[in-house]
Amino acid sequence: MKGQGFFATIALTLLLVGCNTMTTSLTPIPSQTPTEVAPFNIAGTPTPTPMFTDFKVHKWSSTSPNGEWIAQVFVALPTVSDIGKYYTQLKLSKADGTLEWIVVDEWVEDGLGYTIPQPLQWSRDGRYLYFTNKPVPDGCAVFVNGSDLHRVDLSNGDVRELVPSVGSWLSLSPDETMLAYIRYGDRRLVIRDLATGAERETKLDPGRSYEAGHIIWSPDGTALMLTLALQPCSTDWADATSIVRVETTTLEPTTLIREDQRLFITVEWLTADQVLLRDREGNDWLMDASTGQVTKK
Repeated sequence: MKGQGFFATIALTLLLVGCNTMTTSLTPIPSQTPTEVAPFNIAGTPTPTPMFTDFKVHKWSSTSPNGEWIAQVFVALPTVSDIGKYYTQLKLSKADGTLEWIVVDEWVEDGLGYTIPQPLQWSRDGRYLYFTNKPVPDGCAVFVNGSDLHRVDLSNGDVRELVPSVGSWLSLSPDETMLAYIRYGDRRLVIRDLATGAERETKLDPGRSYEAGHIIWSPDGTALMLTLALQPCSTDWADATSIVRVETTTLEPTTLIREDQRLFITVEWLTADQVLLRDREGNDWLMDASTGQVTKK
C-alpha cells in the first residue's frame, strides 16, 4: 500500500511513547542472576532469556524519573515461518543491581500481528510503573500505543490490572487518577476514573474517516489535547491532521488546527499555555493552547 514505508517509521516511533529514555538494539538481553525475583503469584516464574538464531530481536528501555529503576522490554519475532511463536519479556531492575522483577516472560502463538508489553508511565512518587500491552496489527493502523492498563508495585513486584483491553490509545493523567483512551469501534474519547471505574465520553466527529491518538494532558489535568489523522493510510499515513482540545469537566471538544497537511501530531503539553507539536518532517512547533496559533521552534 502506498505510504507504508512512512507508516512503518511512525509505528516504530510510537513504541517509544510514554517512556523517558529509550534505546533499541538487535541483541538479546544478557542473562543475569537477580538478587531477588518475584515469585509465581506475583510476576510469573522467570526463566533465563533464551538465545535466538531464527528471530529478529528488539530491545528498548525506560528509566524512572528518579533514576532508581530501569524497565527493559525484549521482543523476539521469528524470521522462519514454521516457528509459529514469538517471545516477549518485561523486566524491571534496580539501577544498582540489587533487585529485579520479571513481569512478563512468555512465548505467544504467532497470528495476525503481535502484542508487546509496553511501559506507559512511571508514578510521580517512584512507587509504581504503569504498563500496557501494545498491539502491532498486521496491516495499517496509524495511532496505537496500547490496549489495557496494569500497575507494578516496585517494592514487591505485585502486578495489578487496572483496566482491561478497552482501546487503541491510552494516556494517564498527571496525578494518575484518570485514564483517557480512544475506544475500540466508535473511536470515542473516554475518560475513566481509576478509583471508581466510572466513565465519561465524548464523540469525535471530523466529518471524514479518521483515527485518533497522541492524547496529552495539561499540566494541571483540566484539559486534554489529541490528534485526528484524517483519511488514514491513504496517499500517505494521513491526508491531513487536526488538533483538538477537550476540557475534562465538560468534555467539550474544540478544534484548534483543522485539516492541516503539515501532519502535526501532539507531543507534550509543556506549560499552561504551550503545547509541543511535531510535523511530518520531524520539525518541532509550539502551539498556543488556547488559540491554536503555531510558531516553529
